[in-house]
Amino acid sequence: MGAAPPPGLPDAAAARERRRAAPPPDKAAESEAARQPEAARGDRPELLFAGLGESRQAAMAAYLLGLWDVLEREFPEGGRPAPNITVEINGFGTEVEFRKKLLADGKNPNLVGAYYRRLSPGHGELVVPLYRQDMSGAMAHELTHAFFGLKYPGRLPVFVNEGLAEYYAAEYAHSAETPRVLPKDWKTEDQWLAMTAEEWGSENRISYRGAQYYYAWKYVERRMSDPRRKKGFMDYLSARLFP
Repeated sequence: MGAAPPPGLPDAAAARERRRAAPPPDKAAESEAARQPEAARGDRPELLFAGLGESRQAAMAAYLLGLWDVLEREFPEGGRPAPNITVEINGFGTEVEFRKKLLADGKNPNLVGAYYRRLSPGHGELVVPLYRQDMSGAMAHELTHAFFGLKYPGRLPVFVNEGLAEYYAAEYAHSAETPRVLPKDWKTEDQWLAMTAEEWGSENRISYRGAQYYYAWKYVERRMSDPRRKKGFMDYLSARLFP
């Protein structure tokens, strides 16, 4: 399920208009992912890029859409009409620019790296600090959030949502999880599953923050790596996603 990390991100205030006006792309120039048969691709979102030149757009689109296809295969709609989805990917080349964006969106610049946010139904944004070394794992994590957040908003516990994002980042981008020592006053599994988004975000102590993502990943990985557990877990997810 791995993919080569993308070299960066592209440009687009005018992207929306160019997409509407442009003729069909040259097949020889399309990425391998874009050349896949329609049946293998599922329902893909429209991607709009901003932040870098167009030369990097094809690699980024192939990387993100490849993961989207993986998620579509894991969680098919089952014949239901899929919503039209647009994802904006905004890249920032300097820390100063990125911190301004974080503050404008009400994020803590000391604790947040790349992030996803829902702008409106079917429309989301991925914000990526391009000046950092390798953001492929972070982008896979945030695109997973976009997939569940735009197609199935509010249907999964935050703990499971974060665990799935960590799991697919690790699998798709080979983003290694660092084992953590759990704090002595750690919550029980039931307490984590009952957590709201606000409660998850309020876990701001650095020693806890890394551990909570590791624990969420471990919760999902333990179930996805065992065929018997995976069936029960996928049944649980299907019941939540397709009520």
